[in-house]
Amino acid sequence: MLLGVESPEVSSFSAGPIAHYQQTTGVCGGGGLNPEAEADLVHARDWYTQQREGLGAALLLCVEEVLDRIDRPPEIYAMVYQDVRQACTRRFPYAVYYRITDNDVVVLGVFHTRRDPREWQARA
Repeated sequence: MLLGVESPEVSSFSAGPIAHYQQTTGVCGGGGLNPEAEADLVHARDWYTQQREGLGAALLLCVEEVLDRIDRPPEIYAMVYQDVRQACTRRFPYAVYYRITDNDVVVLGVFHTRRDPREWQARA
């Protein structure tokens, strides 16, 4: 169980690409997915899994690709609000919002691109 949410794909999330990313990249060094960003991913994954089996796992893979792109180098994406940068997924209408601090990348949220931007801006 992760963040109080139990589903068939939780084990792939908690021990899969996102967890691996946090352990092996600059995101883990004081940065990482903040708890709100992790909750965003769990919510989105569960919604997509309800729509069609396996779709939630596909979303996580797309987010993993974005996180890998952010890691090399994080400055590649433009700032969209204050010092927050946005990187979009390719298959799903989601964006990863992050901040670069010293040598770390801190992921503030993973949001559907149609959501009110004030929701992720409040985390900045």
